[in-house]
Amino acid sequence: MRDLPDLLGLPPERLLPDPVRARARDRIVAGMILARNPARRWAPAAVAATVAAAAVGGLVITGSGPAPRSVPPGTGAPNTDDSWEYTPQELYNVHEGTVPEDQIRRCGAQEWQPILTAATKGVTVAAFRAPGGVVFCEQTPATVRVAKPAGGTADGTARATYVSSLGTIAGLIDPAFRSVSAGPGDQWGMPGLAFGGVFVVPNGVAIGDNGVTVQIGGTPVKQGRLVRVGADAIPARVPAATDRPTPAGDRASEGGRLLGECLTHPDAGTSPAVDPDQWQPTQTQVLTTSETLQVGRYGSLLAECIIKGTSRRLQVFDQTFDKLFVSFEVQPNPFFISGMMPYDFRPYRGSYSSETGVIAGLVTDPRVTSVSLSRPVSPAVTAQVHNGTFVLPGLNVNEAANPVHPPSELTVYDKAGAVLTRVPVND
Repeated sequence: MRDLPDLLGLPPERLLPDPVRARARDRIVAGMILARNPARRWAPAAVAATVAAAAVGGLVITGSGPAPRSVPPGTGAPNTDDSWEYTPQELYNVHEGTVPEDQIRRCGAQEWQPILTAATKGVTVAAFRAPGGVVFCEQTPATVRVAKPAGGTADGTARATYVSSLGTIAGLIDPAFRSVSAGPGDQWGMPGLAFGGVFVVPNGVAIGDNGVTVQIGGTPVKQGRLVRVGADAIPARVPAATDRPTPAGDRASEGGRLLGECLTHPDAGTSPAVDPDQWQPTQTQVLTTSETLQVGRYGSLLAECIIKGTSRRLQVFDQTFDKLFVSFEVQPNPFFISGMMPYDFRPYRGSYSSETGVIAGLVTDPRVTSVSLSRPVSPAVTAQVHNGTFVLPGLNVNEAANPVHPPSELTVYDKAGAVLTRVPVND
C-alpha cells in the first residue's frame, strides 16, 4: 500500500523525551483536578465570586475569571502562560529521591532510604523506605510525627496508611500512577504527589466523620479510580512530639483572643494551621459593620482570619507562590509575602457574592515601613507596617477586568520614603 499524502501539512512525528512527557501529563492532570475543584481556585475578575455552605460546615468559594498572567523567569514562580495547570512539584516544593539533612535528623531516619518530601504552609512531609516498609514523617516548626512502617503494596490502587490532625493524608500507591488527589467525604479534593510508589497530600484535607476519597488519575495502561476510605478505616493519628519548642503566642489581648479562636475553630479553614499556640497577633482591622480581619504571624507564615458573628474564615500563606488562589497574586520577592481574602458577601442569584477583597502582608525585610497598592481606576491604597504586617482593605476585585487598564503594582518604601521595590500584582 502506498503512503497516504499528508493532507494537513503536519511536521513529521517526533517522540518526546520521557521526562518531558511525564511533566506534561502531571500538568494536565493537576489542571483537571483544579478544574473539578473550584473552591481551590477562586479568581474573581469580571464576575463576582459566590459562596455556599459546604457539607463539612466550611465555605466553598466559586467563581471564574482569567488565569494568572505569565511571570518573568527567575522570580521563583512558574511561567503559567495563562494556564490553570500546575504540577504537584510546583505546589509543594517537592524533592524527589532525597530528603534534606535537617529533616532526616528530626525524623531519626539516618538509616532509611529517602523517597520524597512535600511542603506547604509550615507542614513538611517526608517519606522513607525502612526495613519494615514505608515510613512517613511529618514536621512543623515545633513538632515532629513519625509513623510506624507501612508494609505491603497497592497494586492497581492506593492505600491510605497515614493521616494527621494537620490535614495530611499519605500512603502507598501503585507505582504506575503518577497523579492523585484527596478530599473529605466524597468531595473532590486537593491535588497531591505520587512518586516512587507512595502518595502525599500535605495539609489539604479536612478529615472528618465522613472519611476520605482518594482520586487516582489514569495512565495509558491503567484506568484511574476512586478509593473511598471510611471513617472506620482511617489510620489512627500519630501523636506529635515537640522537639523544637517555641514561645507561646499572646492570647491575653483582644487580638490574641481572636487569633486563638481562628486558629482552633473547627470550621475556620479547609486545612488546620500548624502549631496554633505559637502564633502571634499583629493587627486587627475592621472591614465592615459586621466583619473584622485578624492578622497573625508565626515565623515566615502569615494568617488572615475574617470574623463575622460566630463564623471564622482562616487562610494561611507562606513564602511559596500561591498558585491556587490566583486573584491579587503578588510575585515572589525578598521584601514581603501576602495573600488576599474576599469579604462583604451579598445575596446573588440564590447564593452570595463578593466584589471586595483585603490584602494582608508579612514583611520579610526589616527596612520595609509602608506599602502602596496602585489600582487601575480607584486611588492607590496605602498601609503602614505594624508588628511586621500590613493590611490593604476595600479592594474592588473586579476593577482590573478591562484588559486596557494597567496592572496593579505594589510599591514598597523604607522609613525615609525611598522606594525599595515595585512588585507587579496579578489581579
